[in-house]
This record gives sequence, structure tokens and C-alpha cells, in this order.
Amino acid sequence: MSEKEKHGTVPPATTGQIKDIISALVQAMPTNLTADEAKKIIGQKGKLGAELRKIFREIASANYCTLEERLLLELRHVVKTGGQLGINNVVIPAGAGNVPRAYWRGGKLSVMMQPRRCH
Repeated sequence: MSEKEKHGTVPPATTGQIKDIISALVQAMPTNLTADEAKKIIGQKGKLGAELRKIFREIASANYCTLEERLLLELRHVVKTGGQLGINNVVIPAGAGNVPRAYWRGGKLSVMMQPRRCH
């Protein structure tokens, strides 16, 4: 049962989680911006904020996990219910390049590689 089901509310992000997100944003910011580039970004901060909110929503609602997590979830579900988990999801490994995608085909759990999508 989820926190929402137990208490009727969803707990807010912790201060530590917020700090981690801010840290990720700071690390993603280019360090070699010129004054003109910085001025353009500042002039478009409304657009930047809208794009960041879109990315936050996309990431928060995504069904991502590592390949190991996905396979363990699948194994646990099969053992518990005798049936497949019935979800397709993209697993995100560290690093760049292609990412594995786990899915069911013909009664078998399959894993294929697909290009990493960056938005």
C-alpha cells in the first residue's frame, strides 16, 4: 500500500532531495558561457523554467529502472503470481549509448537494446 493510500496524502520531497536536484541542475549548467550567452538565457528564463518543469514532470512520471531491478521485479512477480508483470519499461544503465528495454514476447521475457532518448 502506498503512502497516499495509507494517509490520503503524498509526502513532499525532503530538504535533502531538493538539494540533490539543485545540485544536478548546477552540474548540468555550462561553465563556459559567455556574457552574451548568459544574457540570452536570463532573457528567456520563463522559457527555461517551462522546459525544466516539463522535464521534471516527464522524469517523475517515467517508468525507469535498472536492468537488474527490472529482472528482479519480474522474477518476484512470476514466482508470486505465476504470470508476467505485463509492463514494458526502459531500463537506464549508467553511461551513454544504447539502453536495454525489457518486454514480453511470445511468453518469454526479452531484453533489446535501443538508442537512449534525450529530451
